[in-house]
Amino acid sequence: MYSYIYSDNESNNSDSEEELLNAEDDEIILLGLCTLLDSRYLESRFRSDIAKSQECLINNIEIHTVFQSTGNKQQAPVELQLAIFLRRVGSKDDIFSICSRYGISEGTVYLYCKRIMLAILSLKSSLVVWPTGQIRKMVHSGFKDIGGFNNVIGTIDGTHIILGIAPLKQPEIYWNRKKKYSIQCQGIVDYRGIFIDYEIGWPGLVHDAKDGIIY
Repeated sequence: MYSYIYSDNESNNSDSEEELLNAEDDEIILLGLCTLLDSRYLESRFRSDIAKSQECLINNIEIHTVFQSTGNKQQAPVELQLAIFLRRVGSKDDIFSICSRYGISEGTVYLYCKRIMLAILSLKSSLVVWPTGQIRKMVHSGFKDIGGFNNVIGTIDGTHIILGIAPLKQPEIYWNRKKKYSIQCQGIVDYRGIFIDYEIGWPGLVHDAKDGIIY
């Protein structure tokens, strides 16, 4: 069950460059996405149902420095690296099946996935933005049209991202009430279902009321 988030004053919930995710956080999010995403996001659906979005995504990430070759050997096309990433996070195929499908090594699969994730994460500050000004008014109006509530800025919910193995450090704090190792993810979306904020990485044992800065 999600909850509504009400707003009164303009929020200063904008991250500075120094507060962006560091390399360790990137690795945690990559692990979480690989675990959380399911067959709804298979590569075939991505191609057939939202081909324009795929092209838009490629255009936005292909300029990232991670795709610039530093040696004599050229990288594989960004389209191929993206396809392998989508197969990795959007299907139940194990990594060996992916290696066989594309004729590449296990290390190459991990490398392509890391490049794509780094490029996508670099877009966070421009895509995941807390509404202000006219956008804020539009969001208020959108929620009022849907449910008749005034001054709603977003709906909030959370989930546990199940970990395949116990973490090496302090595994006991990741053991949640459902008897599984996990990290927590909290997200806030506007009336269109577009993310305007998220928090990820708290250990599974932590109560969700303490998750993130909203509370």
